[in-house]
Amino acid sequence: MTNLYLIKLESDTESFYKIGICGRKFSRFSPMKKHYNVTVIYFIMGLDCYDAINLEQKTHSENSMNQYYPYYRFGGYMECFNHINDLDFFNTVCTFIDYDFEYYSNIKL
Repeated sequence: MTNLYLIKLESDTESFYKIGICGRKFSRFSPMKKHYNVTVIYFIMGLDCYDAINLEQKTHSENSMNQYYPYYRFGGYMECFNHINDLDFFNTVCTFIDYDFEYYSNIKL
């Protein structure tokens, strides 16, 4: 099973979003916390790996006009965006996935 996430990263000089996939809960964000405050907007758990990859690609494509390159580089830094509508993100997930899934929302790490 795979997890899909939307997080917000903030520092004194930057504020942006990242969409990605990971295998373990929240451990993926540790390198980012070195330079940014991390807020989990959505963490969607238990997706089929194929579905998670397709959803990640779909949401990246839908937000491509808002792509953002952060000052500090980390794994997945090219999957960042200066604006994302979180409800549109969640609606895309709900429309795409036709089975039950668990999720967390609005968690500061």
